[in-house]
Order: sequence, then C-alpha cells, then structure tokens
Amino acid sequence: MAARKQYTIKKKLKKQNKMKLHSFNFKNVKLQGRLKEQFETVKREYLSIPNDDLLKGFRLRAGFNAPGNDLGGWYTRDLFHNFGQIISGLSRMASASNDHNCCDKVNLLLAEWAKCIASDGYFFYSDKCNAPNYVYDKMAGGLIDAFLYCDNKEALNYLSRITDWAIKNLHSENRYSWGCGDGGIEWYTLSENIYRAYLVTGEQKYKEFARKWEYTEFWDIFAKNGNIFDRWHDYHAYSHVNSLGGAGAAYNVYGEEKYIDILINAYDFLFNTQTYASGGFGPVERFKATYRELIDSLFIDDLHFETQCGSWAIFKLVKHLLTITGNSRFGDWAELMVYNGIGASLPMNPSGDIQYWSNYNLFGASKKKCNSWSCCNGTRPMAVADYYDLIWFNCKNNLFVNLYVPSSVCWKNADDLITVSQTGEIGIDDKIEFKISCPYPCKFKLNFRIPGWISNKMDAQINGQTINLISDANNWAFIERTWNSNDVLTLNLPIKLRVKTIDPDDQYPAAILCGPILLAGEIKGHKDASKIDPNDLCGKLNLSQKDKLKFTLDDSSIVMRPYYSFESDLEYFTYFDPQMAKNRQMKFMGWWFNVNNLRYANDPNSAAEYVFEGTEIRWNGLKKNDAGKAQIHIDGKFIDIIDQYHHNDGLPFRWTYTGLQPGKHVLHMKVLGEKHDNSKDCFVNITTFHSL
Repeated sequence: MAARKQYTIKKKLKKQNKMKLHSFNFKNVKLQGRLKEQFETVKREYLSIPNDDLLKGFRLRAGFNAPGNDLGGWYTRDLFHNFGQIISGLSRMASASNDHNCCDKVNLLLAEWAKCIASDGYFFYSDKCNAPNYVYDKMAGGLIDAFLYCDNKEALNYLSRITDWAIKNLHSENRYSWGCGDGGIEWYTLSENIYRAYLVTGEQKYKEFARKWEYTEFWDIFAKNGNIFDRWHDYHAYSHVNSLGGAGAAYNVYGEEKYIDILINAYDFLFNTQTYASGGFGPVERFKATYRELIDSLFIDDLHFETQCGSWAIFKLVKHLLTITGNSRFGDWAELMVYNGIGASLPMNPSGDIQYWSNYNLFGASKKKCNSWSCCNGTRPMAVADYYDLIWFNCKNNLFVNLYVPSSVCWKNADDLITVSQTGEIGIDDKIEFKISCPYPCKFKLNFRIPGWISNKMDAQINGQTINLISDANNWAFIERTWNSNDVLTLNLPIKLRVKTIDPDDQYPAAILCGPILLAGEIKGHKDASKIDPNDLCGKLNLSQKDKLKFTLDDSSIVMRPYYSFESDLEYFTYFDPQMAKNRQMKFMGWWFNVNNLRYANDPNSAAEYVFEGTEIRWNGLKKNDAGKAQIHIDGKFIDIIDQYHHNDGLPFRWTYTGLQPGKHVLHMKVLGEKHDNSKDCFVNITTFHSL
C-alpha cells in the first residue's frame, strides 16, 4: 500500500501588523447587479412565508389556536429548527435594504412567538426538539439581530428569559467533535451568540455562560498550529468552521492574542488543505485528513459542499479576520463564495426545497434542490445579507474595498459625508471604476484588496492620469490624496485563466478559474476533457466573441462558462483529468446497475475490465452492508479476493495495488456472488479505477 500523504502544517506565523477595521454593519451600502437580484429574490422568498405557518408548532405546543399550515420538512419535524435564523436573516435584510416590511414581519413573529414561551422559559417549536443547544444558539442570534437591526426593544427581554432556561437545562458535558449528551449536537457553536449578547447588554450572566461553551480543546490545536487529525478523525465540517466565530467573539470580549492565532491558523489550515477550487469544503459534511481523500471524494461523492451553511460560516470567519487583523488576504475565501458558493446557488422552491449541496463529481454533476426547510433554509437569508457587510470596510480616514462588485457606500469620515460607488464586474469588464462624491475636497486613503488570483501588478488612473498604487504589509494597495467630487478612479485587475489542483504536487484533477470565478464545462464535451492542456489554457481555450466568460476548445468540443450560470439539473463538470476518458471507456460485462456514477452488480456472470498504464492501480467505491466479494487478476495473474462489506453503510472504499512494472496492464475484476456472513447481499461496486 502506498503511504498516505499528509497535509503540511506550516510553522507558526509571525504576528501581523494588525489594523482594526469596521464593517458598515448592514447600513449605508447599496448593491447592484447579479448579487442585488439574488438578494431581492431571497427577500421575496422569506417575506412570502405565511406567518401562521411559521408559528403553527409554537402555538400548538403552547395550547393555543393554531391557524395556518405545516411547512413540512425539517421545520415541522423540529429538526435543527431554523425559526431563529429566519428572524436573523429578515432583520439583517431589513437593515441592509432599508425595507420596513422585513422588520414588520420580524416584530409580528416575535410578538406572537413570545406568547408561546412557557413560564419556565421553554421556547421550542415542539416538545420534541432534537437539538436544544443548537436551537437556543440560533434563537439567541435572531433576538440579538432583531434588537440591533429592527429596533425591537422586547427582544432582549425574550433573550433573557430563554437564556435563564438554557443556563438551567442545556447539556454541558462538552464532548469533543460532535455532541454532549442528548440534544447536545453542535454545542460548540454557542459561545459566539452568547458573547454577542454580552457585548450588546453588558450583562455578566452572558459573559459567564459564553465562557462555559468555548470549544477550547479544538481551538487550542490551532493556537499551537497543530494538526486536528492528530486528535481525532471525524469532524462535522460546516459546524467546526462555524465554531470559530466563537473565537472571534471571544477576542472582541477579552482581547487575548491567542484568539487571533486560532483564527489565522484555522483559516490557513482550512483554506489550504480542505477546499475545492470553488472554495467549498466538507464532502459529505466531513473534513479530510489527506489530499488523496479529498481527491477521492471527486470520484466517489456528489455531496461536496453544504452550500448555504458553509458559505455563511466562511463569511463570518472572514469578517472576524478582516476586522481584527486588517489583512486583506482573508477576503479571498469570501470572494470565492460570492461567485461559486451561495452566490452560485439556485433559488428556493415555495415548498422550501433548497440547494443544500454543491456537486463537483469528476464524471459529471448538476445542481439540485432537496431537504425542505432545513438548516440551510435558515442560513440562506443570513449569508445573502452578508453581501452588504463584506464589500466595504473603514477605519479612521481609510476606506477599504474588499469585494469588487457593483455597489456604493455612504461613509461618514469625521464630519465629511462621502459616497463612493464602484461599477464593473470581474471577468466581464476590463476595468473597475470608482466614482467619488463629496461636498467639498476631502483627504482620505482609498485601499484596495490585492486578490490572491491577480496575474500581474494592479494599476490605476485618476481622471485618466496614471497613478502609482502603493502596497502595504496587510496586502492592500492604496492611494491617499485630497479627493474632489466626481473624481473617477479606474482600477485594472490583471486577470487570466488559471488552473487549480487539490494537491499542489499533482497536476490532476484540475479545475479552471478566471480570477475567482470557477468555470464549468457543459457535459456534452466531458469525454474530451483530456484535450485541455493545463499548461496552455489561453492557447487552447478561446474566449467567445459574444459572451464574456465563455470559452471554447479549439475544436469546439468543450464549452466552459461560469459555474454560477448553470441552472437546475443542467449537467456540467468542474474538474478534469485524463484518467476520466479512460474510466468512461472501461468495459463492463454482464448485468451492472448504474446510479449516480456508481456501478454495482451481484450476478456472478458479471465482470469489469480496465486497461491502464502505470505502476499503481486504485479501485474506488463504497463499503456497503449489502456488499460482497470480487476476484482480481492483473495481466492474467491472480492478485486477491476483495470483500467490500462493512456494517457502517456508505463509507469510502479504496483498494490499491502497487509495484507494477511501467507500461500497459489489464485489470480484470470478476463478481463472485459470495459474501460475508453478516452482509445482506453480494453486490460489488465501482466508482472508478485510477492508475498512477
């Protein structure tokens, strides 16, 4: 067996030059273009949910008259209930877009919900809440946001009542990685919102309660720049990224440097070792301990990234890092989510079905909706509202541009009221244009994030005259001058096609991006993906004369365009590998079923044959509780009998054979129709063979 290649953990970074930034806190920013359209769509989706439907379970549990219909899905079943997150999302959208309809809905919902709080503070949707810790966390966040963004004064009283219940009743046996007793799932995300409650109210009970829920054992690994897989192997991906928000909130309370180390080292570990080219992470909701395991997920899985929740967790982590450290490099991950994460997701159905997952399977994928009224329905409006809070930042006499998207900001700098707007879109327009509006000449510094994908030095012109942009230690390019109203700064962000692989030492599997924008290939050309030369993208892929960001191969067999442009059920591929063409030409004999790129058979007359070149061969599939045995020959020589049975159904399966002589080989697999005594059947399955 080949040795497992571990991720490289870098030595602890030196302290950075910190410069505390401030977001505009969902105020004074206006959005235009594609993201504005998505924001308005999401706002309509949530404003249209009938109030009685949202309140039905609360009223039934409290013994009140309960008009309306069950929403169904996770909501009615009281699974990871998202009422509190919907309150948060509507509150933030209200402030971001200055829409009183959102606040009216929030205030009505909370007034009616509060009537259902029991005398002891019990507040859940039903008597069968599956995750009280989780739901308290989300409800606390919703109440804080209702107070901050909808000026709901009663929200803090409600928060105090449910927190008193939580202090007495929530499970506190903090268990590493997942739960802590019945209902304790994701306990490790609680500290962030409870610290927020302390920062808003100043009440000591919140500070003490939040400290109790800090995820110290996990965070300390990052504080010491260690490897989380030395401690444990099984991590729920999204919620562990989400837990880092607690470290950011703790820093805002205590100001201790260790929390900065946690955030920086966690970001670097996650961004450099856990992400796909899209910026998504967590196949089947899990971190992966090696690059090979992450690569294998492209062959085996079609559930690669928890799109709504994962985007929201990234946005929070990035915002904490930007505001605490002032270093622009952390904005890169948020930018990927704007184009390839939630910014590329499908609209929600009226029935609550949502794009829960992003799919990057090597053999073809599509966007689909599922899991109605799930946790992702809760994070969706919160994440979309965050667009407004991630574009512009400020500190004394400095304005910062983090995201290059059409928008404007009205900024009060000392006594000066300044408006700066930006137009132009990455990959579509050659330049990004900034226009200044101020009542009289104003001196300030305008700072621009230097993206990690930039292909050359940024340059700029003011009113047509070339200027010299200066870069600082925090990765901002800036110009400081006295600005006049109607000054126009034109920024050139050099951009070109680039290849992104999962393992920096391997050429494949590879994805193609244009700046931060993931390109996906229309599936009709998928079988020819091996024609793409990663060393000569610009020479092989030609830009369409009509459609910016649309590229075709020389012979027109492949058309690539932004992943965000693909609609529901349209097939695409985001990664390519010459091995794919070989796998599609694999020979299957006998009776094989094929579901979601998984071939499986239990007929002993069935076999598969694979011709390959290399010194190593890997068979990827799934361990199953109904799996059986297969016989392997290579070049006519018996190698082994392999049993895919495992009592934990659905775990990844990989068999590897090494030590072959260089050259062409033939692998022959025969289904035996035999099984382990505990197996339910004798199926043999294959997702792919992979040679090295």
